[in-house]
Amino acid sequence: MENGPGKGTAGQKTMASGRRPDSELSKESASGSSAENVIWSEKRLFKQPGWYEWQYPVLFSFGVIAVGFVMLLWFKSQMLLSKKKKDCEELESMTEAQDIASQTTNTAVAAAVSEEVHSSDCWKLQSTSSAVLETCIAEAQLPEALRQSAVVAGPSASTSGVGTRFASEIRPEPIRIKAKGLLERRGSSASLTIDLHPSQENISTLCGPTRECSTDEYLLSAGNMLSRLQLRKCLEDVHALHREFWEIPSNHSEHVGVAGSGFKNRYKSILPNERTRVQISPPNSGMVPGSAEDQLACYINANYIRGYDGEDKAYIATQGPLPNTITDFWLMVWGEGVPVIVMITRFVETSKCKCEPYIPMNPQQEDGESPPDSPSLNQSLGGPGSIGKYGDITVIVERVLPKDGYVVRELRVQRGDETRLIQHYWYDTWPDHKTPDTAKSIVELVREVEAYRQKSLSDLRKQYGDNVPRKAPVVVHCSAGIGRTGCFLAVAIGTIQLAEENNVDVLGIVCRLRHDRGGMVQTAEQYEFIHRALCEFEKTLPNRSGEVFGKYSNKLS
Repeated sequence: MENGPGKGTAGQKTMASGRRPDSELSKESASGSSAENVIWSEKRLFKQPGWYEWQYPVLFSFGVIAVGFVMLLWFKSQMLLSKKKKDCEELESMTEAQDIASQTTNTAVAAAVSEEVHSSDCWKLQSTSSAVLETCIAEAQLPEALRQSAVVAGPSASTSGVGTRFASEIRPEPIRIKAKGLLERRGSSASLTIDLHPSQENISTLCGPTRECSTDEYLLSAGNMLSRLQLRKCLEDVHALHREFWEIPSNHSEHVGVAGSGFKNRYKSILPNERTRVQISPPNSGMVPGSAEDQLACYINANYIRGYDGEDKAYIATQGPLPNTITDFWLMVWGEGVPVIVMITRFVETSKCKCEPYIPMNPQQEDGESPPDSPSLNQSLGGPGSIGKYGDITVIVERVLPKDGYVVRELRVQRGDETRLIQHYWYDTWPDHKTPDTAKSIVELVREVEAYRQKSLSDLRKQYGDNVPRKAPVVVHCSAGIGRTGCFLAVAIGTIQLAEENNVDVLGIVCRLRHDRGGMVQTAEQYEFIHRALCEFEKTLPNRSGEVFGKYSNKLS
């Protein structure tokens, strides 16, 4: 009874204080939560996809590409394996075919020989067997690229009535390798080619040419024949001439087969080519022939040079004499029957000794009144009446003839009871490693030297007939014997070719010079000067060839 009013009083107090009952609050909370859930579900409907959702297609695409790439690599490897297998099968089939062909040819040889043995005609037996054997060997040894199909003839028309004759000897076509460069641009009718004609006797052992062999092939076969008009036009593009020059192998000799000969060489890197090296004949000194001492005594840094149209030993190219080789120089001049000496250097250039004086000095020069590099050297050296003795050879200056750009000395050379006259030409206006300002004087010198050489040959033929004891070569030297010497010889040979043929092959001339003596014509400027000198000479030619050197030209057999 007492609690009733108390409870009522509490409820009244709650209502009086304005507080809402817990039941109502829970109902409102539940209704609010349901409303928030509805709003959250609506937001999820419009939400953007996450990063893992949009990258799935990209990753799938990359996977497809990777699989495709792997498949392509696999297909490629399968194709390569298939190709290699096919090549191996073809190689095996070719080998089997060659074995079968070899067995067939051997059987044919045996059959032909056995049938010919029964023939009564022995000569026919030998000729037929030899022809069949050579043809079969050639057919069996030739590679597939060079083999030609053999033509098998019917029964021979010989009296024996038996035997099989094969086609004539098979000659493979030469392989012509055309050089790139100046040749076609200059309109040449003769291309630079290297003819490689394999020998049938050793065809099975053929291999790629060595450096030495390829150099020889190049120097012996290179050429670019120019007409007179082309010769004049080629100077319009000197850069092309320089490129043509630098393509020529130098062919420097790397060693000499004479022990201890180094002190006889002016430059240690310029050595004579062994194949064309000149050997002197020293006086009898009791040395054993062929001994090391004898070989050294016969050594001189000089080479024989072929002339126009392959004339053998037309010139000798050598270095400027050293103090210890002056006697060797004169022994060479005497032993080779030299009619002309051409000197294209000063004794001293840029304070360096280029050549030792080897012709007689004037008395005041011998007494030391004039230094070797004196400006008056040309006037004081080798005047008339000067005498010099070199070993057992005596040289006397008969007269001196100054000319435009060079000096001519007539020398009387004595050895024992024999006396000879030798012309000495000194061209002293050509600077080392450079070219003269004009080519007129060098062209005139070339013409005069060639005229005197032909006169000497004519005198020898009149005296000895066909049995001429010597070739009368012209000795040409500068300091090293390759630069200015090579230019002079190229101009000399080129002028003769122009006069005889109305054409000139400067490239071929220089290549032949380097084949005889390595390094001939040292610079591209010198190569250009050769063309300029030949152009200068070409102006003096008439419309027809052969009238300038016609009275002196007499080709040697």
